[in-house]
Amino acid sequence: MAFEALPRIGNNLLAVAIIGWFAYMLWKGYKKEKFNFDNVSMSGLFGGDKPKMPKFK
Repeated sequence: MAFEALPRIGNNLLAVAIIGWFAYMLWKGYKKEKFNFDNVSMSGLFGGDKPKMPKFK
């Protein structure tokens, strides 16, 4: 059945979205000519004032 392929397609789309987001944030940081990981953040993606690295606990 076609439904068996849906989870695999969903995982591929998720991977592409994550890789694309990191690539976009890296490119955005590179364009500033002063690259640091403080520019790479979820708050920056959603228009936050103070970008910080998300803390994984």
